[in-house]
Amino acid sequence: MKLHFIGTAHTDMYGKERLRRALDIERPDALAIESSQELSDYIKSSEYKHSQFKFLKKLKRYGASRDYFQIMQRKFFELDNYEIFIPEQYSKNHTIPLFLVDDPRHVAFVKESFVEELDRITRKDVQEQNSLCSFLYFQNSYEQMQRAMASGPGDETDLVCVNLKFLNLSERETIAAGNIRTLLCSGSYENVVVVYGSGHTLRDTYGFTLFSKLKDLEPTRKLLCDY
Repeated sequence: MKLHFIGTAHTDMYGKERLRRALDIERPDALAIESSQELSDYIKSSEYKHSQFKFLKKLKRYGASRDYFQIMQRKFFELDNYEIFIPEQYSKNHTIPLFLVDDPRHVAFVKESFVEELDRITRKDVQEQNSLCSFLYFQNSYEQMQRAMASGPGDETDLVCVNLKFLNLSERETIAAGNIRTLLCSGSYENVVVVYGSGHTLRDTYGFTLFSKLKDLEPTRKLLCDY
């Protein structure tokens, strides 16, 4: 029985292609992802699409450049939530089960974050992004993670502590870990692959992260950018 984590970056411009390749390489007989049924339903809803269009309208009103606007369009309609859609597609194509293991209450955090981001954006923010947008395609979303993982558990623990408020950890990680543990203990699957945000796959000495909570199962891991 094998448990393997693929650590993703939500802003990965090449995430769809990389994740397709990663799943073809790992060949799971079961998939678990960073989502719940509630979150999956929300990102497919008209409410979510309306929020995206509202965001784009505000960017246009505040003078977003053509390049910046197109990047955000691509982000919303091609890249966002690839960690849900690609595993769904793989599950259907290969007739394997897909398990949504995240805390169902996390959808409230996602909704609030979107509203806050929309309310917070200013003309100054848009002008700054106009000048930076040409670099967005070339940023390495994994750089900080790669450095920490290469340095060892001490640096990974430090990064976890820095990012605690962003990762929204504690009970959420415990719920996901319990769901994955139940899945493995069923004995029904030989190769379970978990697709999760890379911050959740860090090792930390305090046992905060999802990966650390399952260390007794001897999971392996790899960042999506390394496929």
